[in-house]
Amino acid sequence: MVKRVLFGVGTIGKEIIPIWIKMGIPLDYLADNNSDLWNTSYKGIPILSLEQIKKLDSVEIVITCKKYEEVINQLIREGIPRECIFECYTKKGFQEQVKKNYVIKKKKENGILFDLQNGLVLGGVESWVFQMAKEFQEKGFFIKYLTTNINPPMVPVKGIDTTIFDYQEIKGDVERIWNGVAEMVMYLPCIVVCNFPFQMFEAACMAKEMYPELVKVIAVIHSDDRVYYDVYEKNKKNIDEVLVVSSKIEDTILEKGFCREKVHKIQWNIPCKEKLERSYSKKGEPLRLGYAGRITTELKRVDRFLLLAKSLQKRGIPFVIELAGIGPYEEQLQREINKQQLEEVIKLVGYLPRERIPEFWERQDIMVSCSDIEGHSISQEEAMASGAVPVVFDTSGARDDVIDGYHGYVLLVGEVHAMADKIEILYQDRDLLEKMGNRSYLSMKEKKKQSNMMQLWEELLAAKEVMGEGI
Repeated sequence: MVKRVLFGVGTIGKEIIPIWIKMGIPLDYLADNNSDLWNTSYKGIPILSLEQIKKLDSVEIVITCKKYEEVINQLIREGIPRECIFECYTKKGFQEQVKKNYVIKKKKENGILFDLQNGLVLGGVESWVFQMAKEFQEKGFFIKYLTTNINPPMVPVKGIDTTIFDYQEIKGDVERIWNGVAEMVMYLPCIVVCNFPFQMFEAACMAKEMYPELVKVIAVIHSDDRVYYDVYEKNKKNIDEVLVVSSKIEDTILEKGFCREKVHKIQWNIPCKEKLERSYSKKGEPLRLGYAGRITTELKRVDRFLLLAKSLQKRGIPFVIELAGIGPYEEQLQREINKQQLEEVIKLVGYLPRERIPEFWERQDIMVSCSDIEGHSISQEEAMASGAVPVVFDTSGARDDVIDGYHGYVLLVGEVHAMADKIEILYQDRDLLEKMGNRSYLSMKEKKKQSNMMQLWEELLAAKEVMGEGI
């Protein structure tokens, strides 16, 4: 019987050995030229010298060190046939060895694996995934989250199978990708919904190359960020479908040469009441401004609310800004609020569960966003569905919902004082405020009626010619 020996218990070998063990790929022995390792073991597998390997009746040696040619020549000199030597230190070698030695365990369930590489956090991407996962699970799909501990978990997972990759321990990109591949191929046939252009996406593309009939890659572009376009364009051949969240992103990805039939614009499933029942602040009363999202300066630029507050105060406009959410800038923002004596006008209300979001927006007159970059803000649509008037910067997705001067206002990114100008107009004209709020609500109500999101997903998931039997 052929004995499988993995040669090289250095950095690469120690990356690959746990992956093979996890996948159930047999490993009889390890080998290394380092004599200090001989007659010891790693992960319970004996480490042999080359002399000991030569005494085995029949061997297959897989090399996991970069001195590949040097080791090949050494093995051949010692009488190991060339056809019994393989490599597993490159992407291609890893793919070939896994495909050759891994025994596919067919799953009965329809499998959808969701990439949550940034962790179980409270971002818009994650909220969308949680909602979609729940809906698919109710339709009988097997759902799995592939996530990491890059960020501390903020959301408890209930009833969803979850793998958390330890990115504090797994530090190298190559090992992270290989771990992702190993996890994905254990759920063949499967659909991988990639939400970020990072290692989990690279793993999905590798798995697709290995099992093109059993893996379907759905790549979602959530942000008008160049990294998405560059990485997805590079891996175009491995992407089955592209989902985009705004018209601007759709135009950009089509310019990158993606087939139009593969690109689909998705809509958010936003709660919207049959009838708008809310009130707006009256003339002379403070305006109620709201923001819901991550409390961070990265992209979201919540630090600009300090400047906005000062600009409104200089105009003599009474107001209160409520910021709903949590994030890394929260404590520092509160210190700045205290330092600048803005405690009466900027309130941090913390995390709100999704069922309380409509209530939050129903008490706001205006939804404000100071972001530098967005994909298509879920918060913007949630606010408009509750009748809050959007006053936002011209990021991707803003004009998909907001006709400037009709539903609200769309301003050049970073123009905080211009934002204050528009808020002053609404402060002075409460009738216009209410009209814009009602127009915003009606536009979201109409969007909800026309939404074909689940129909689109059902069409994407039913592509048996891509998935083969099982999905």
